[in-house]
Amino acid sequence: MARRRARTRGQLVTAGRSLVAERGVSGLRVQEITERAGVALGSFYNHFGSKDDLVATIAAETMAELVASAVHGPDDPDTADPGTAREDPAVTAARVVRRVVRLPLVDPGFARLLVHLNHADTPVNGSMAPYARRLLVHGIAAGRFRSPDPESTVTHVVGGAVAMMRRTLAGERGEDDAVTGLDPEALHVAVMLQTLGLDLDDALGVAAGAQRED
Repeated sequence: MARRRARTRGQLVTAGRSLVAERGVSGLRVQEITERAGVALGSFYNHFGSKDDLVATIAAETMAELVASAVHGPDDPDTADPGTAREDPAVTAARVVRRVVRLPLVDPGFARLLVHLNHADTPVNGSMAPYARRLLVHGIAAGRFRSPDPESTVTHVVGGAVAMMRRTLAGERGEDDAVTGLDPEALHVAVMLQTLGLDLDDALGVAAGAQRED
């Protein structure tokens, strides 16, 4: 029974995730989720109280999956808390942000999902914000980042990443920088790191290191 329940829940989450990636949250209906999942309509409410509950679950699981792979790598996905990373917080932040802004290139469906989940009309506006906040707090505590207003900084970092994904999905990705050799995603990371308090040379070096990891 427990295994069947878990399987049904997984089918609903997978169906909801694919539908959100295709056309966003605002027009999502419970009936089309259950039809896509291949389960009875009543089964939905055995797992989620509402469509918004499902979308919140999708947001949390999507970001946990992404951040865990960036912070700990595919062989150590036990936690998605960037505050537990043992390396330089700037390196962790660079890897996570680069992983996010490169999604339109490596997994466009996943990128569209994140863009839709962070759109202002969704019930889970800011699905990236908790992770950005933990990265920022970790970096400030380590003396690596500076911010006079952490919440505004989080908004800036998340908004910049979403805007970068939107541009790439729209076919408006920029060119590699001829001087530094950085691609557009690494340049975005370098600017983000400067916003967090790193000087230019340090930011460019960390961004270049994240690019070399690809």
